[in-house]
Amino acid sequence: MGENLYIHVPFCSSKCDYCAFYSIVTADNMQITQWLDKIIEQLDSAELEKPLETIFIGGGTPTALSEANLECLFKALCRFTGNNTEISIESNPETISSEKIELLAKYITRISMGVQTFNPQLREKLGRRCSDQAINSAIKCIRAVPNLKFNIDLIYAIPGQTLEDWESDLNRVIASGVDHVSCYNLSIEEGTALVARLGENNTIDDELSIKMWNTANKILSAAGMPRYEISNYAADENQCRHNRNIWYGGRYLGLGPAASSFNGRDRWTQVYSLSEWLEDQAAELDIIASEARINEIFSIGLRTVAGWKREQWERVYTLKYCLRSWAELTATINVLPQPVRNLFKVTENQIKLTKHGLNFWDLVAEALI
Repeated sequence: MGENLYIHVPFCSSKCDYCAFYSIVTADNMQITQWLDKIIEQLDSAELEKPLETIFIGGGTPTALSEANLECLFKALCRFTGNNTEISIESNPETISSEKIELLAKYITRISMGVQTFNPQLREKLGRRCSDQAINSAIKCIRAVPNLKFNIDLIYAIPGQTLEDWESDLNRVIASGVDHVSCYNLSIEEGTALVARLGENNTIDDELSIKMWNTANKILSAAGMPRYEISNYAADENQCRHNRNIWYGGRYLGLGPAASSFNGRDRWTQVYSLSEWLEDQAAELDIIASEARINEIFSIGLRTVAGWKREQWERVYTLKYCLRSWAELTATINVLPQPVRNLFKVTENQIKLTKHGLNFWDLVAEALI
């Protein structure tokens, strides 16, 4: 169905207080085996282009799986891969060992590790159950593998975090040897343990948050990793192709509980329950008019620093879906309220947000959608 595949591994060794993704920490071996068998069954029946451009294994914590289960999963995926397939996996430091990395290195091209912060006091505030020793050991294991692309996730705007704390995290992540960094503004999500402990409004003020966002670009760009999307930093050759494809409206199939799929027009999301997913409960459908969908796709692409280029838009959308010409797209921007139009930079062959505009992407998306 698509050029990209996402697999959701819903298992974690523990649940971080800030996490709103679907995951379970009480799974037994039988549940894990049932999940794996179901994934393989769905892969057998999936109408996927071969080879896939990208495969992304997320969660949860995929590296919480045993080495035997990981190998079984990757062997099932091998028939969909080619020499140029990007294969990414998410991980947490406490689930990384030299043996597991040695196994993963046979199959993956990219690993993303959730550190969130190198400051133990701030990790404790986040409810992130991970030690300095585990982080340092995991980094050492990953860096021992040649040619493996390596991303670390960081969180900023943590209550009590100073600009100096954030600069220290950025310098530490550079020293770790990564070639890609993802920096996320802390969102205190309803229903998480963090909101129960801190309250919904216990956040850093917007001015400091923007300073941290700008500081990330300054420090990481100087290290050869410029911002290429609101929250992501890397040189061109190290950008995450899977995410980039999704931001530009690429088709993808999602397997596993809570996984979403998109066929170019409609989106659907599997149930947020392992037991119900195993029972083949129906996915939740997101079917909207073509006009609304193209506005959504256009908006998400504006999260990137490059925005949309005319030839890219026309190749993917005008010719493939016959939805809207470049001239019509420009006309849409021209009828937006003036304060929103001021956030765009529009030329004959490119539409993107200004640097200031990227700070207000939510406002732009709301106006378009």
